[in-house]
Amino acid sequence: MVDELPTWISRVMEVFRRIYVDVEASPLGDNYYILKGRNEYLVSGPDSYVELPISAPPLECYSRGGYTQSINRLSIHLKCVSPYGVVEYDILDRLYENGARVPRPVLNLMYKGFETAIGTEYIDGERLGRILITEGVSGGNIGYIYRLIEMVADLHVNSLAVYGFKRVVYDEFLNRLLVRGEQVSKVLKGGGDHLDISSTIESLYRHFKMVLGGKPVKAVYTHGDLHLDQVVIGDDIYITDFNKEPFRDPIPYTEYEPPVRDLACILNSLEYVQNISEGGLDQDIYRALVERYLDYIPKVLVNDTFELELMFWRVERALYEALYEVAMGTGLEDIPLDTILSIYREVVGKG
Repeated sequence: MVDELPTWISRVMEVFRRIYVDVEASPLGDNYYILKGRNEYLVSGPDSYVELPISAPPLECYSRGGYTQSINRLSIHLKCVSPYGVVEYDILDRLYENGARVPRPVLNLMYKGFETAIGTEYIDGERLGRILITEGVSGGNIGYIYRLIEMVADLHVNSLAVYGFKRVVYDEFLNRLLVRGEQVSKVLKGGGDHLDISSTIESLYRHFKMVLGGKPVKAVYTHGDLHLDQVVIGDDIYITDFNKEPFRDPIPYTEYEPPVRDLACILNSLEYVQNISEGGLDQDIYRALVERYLDYIPKVLVNDTFELELMFWRVERALYEALYEVAMGTGLEDIPLDTILSIYREVVGKG
C-alpha cells in the first residue's frame, strides 16, 4: 500500500470501498494503479479533479451487472467484465470530442485487458424516463421528446463522422427476428396470452424478407440500447450508457447497424410510457416524431423502405424487451408483446 496517492485515485478507491469494503492501490507507472479488492483492476486516468470534494449524493441506475455511483462531478459506471474488450470508453471519447451530447469520459478501469468500468463527468439532471412515467407525455414534456429525437439524429451524424459507415444488406439482420423469436417463445412457453410468438414472428419474417431481403443499407455505429432511462435532462439532453443491450448475445457488441434501429428503440420506450403513465402518444405525435428524425438525419442514411425498416426494428427490439422483462421478473412483457401484435396487424394485415 502506498502512503501518498493522487486525489483522483483516492476518489476512485472511495467508490470501490462502498462495494468491496477494503481496497488497496499499488502504482504501476505514471498515472496507472492496480486496485486490489475482490478482483484486481488496472486503473488509469487524469488528475484533473484534485479540487473536487468527495462528498456528493450517489446517482444510481441499472447497468450491465452493476450500477452507477457518483462522486461530485465524477460518475463511476461499474459493469460485468466484457469479453469484447475496450468498447464504451473509446466510443464516448471519440463522440464527445466530435461534439456529441454524451458524458465526457475521464478514466477507464480494466481487468485482465477487459473494460469493467468507466468514469465520466457527472451530469446534474434527471432521467427522462422517470420524468415521463411520473408526469406523462404532455405539456413541456413533449418538447423534451422532440429535442431527444433531434439528439438521436445528431448522434448518428457524429457516429457517421467518427466511424464512417459500412455497406451491408438487410439479410445480415433479418435472421435476428427468428433467433430472438425462438428465445422469447422458449421463455414464454409458446407465447403470451394473446399471440403465438413462433407463428407471428415467422409471418413477419417472411413479409420483411420479401421486401428487405437483398436490400442494401448503410450501417453506422449505433447506441444499441437506447431507451428513456438512458437519457438525462440537464442543461441540455444527454445520451448515456453505450454498453449495448445486457442480453445482446449472440449479436456482436461492435456490430454496425442501420441508424433507424435507435429510433425504433426510443419509440418502443415511449410505448412503455403510454402503457404505464397517464396520457401516452397518439398517432399524430408518433408521426411527427418520425418526421422530425427524418428532417435531421443525413439523407444518405435513409432508404426508400424506411417505414418498413422502422417496423422491422421495432419488432426486433420488442422481442428483446420481452426477453428482458421475463428475465428480470418485472411482469411487463405484455407491453412489448402488444407492440409486436400491433405491427403484425399493420404489416401482415391479419388478426
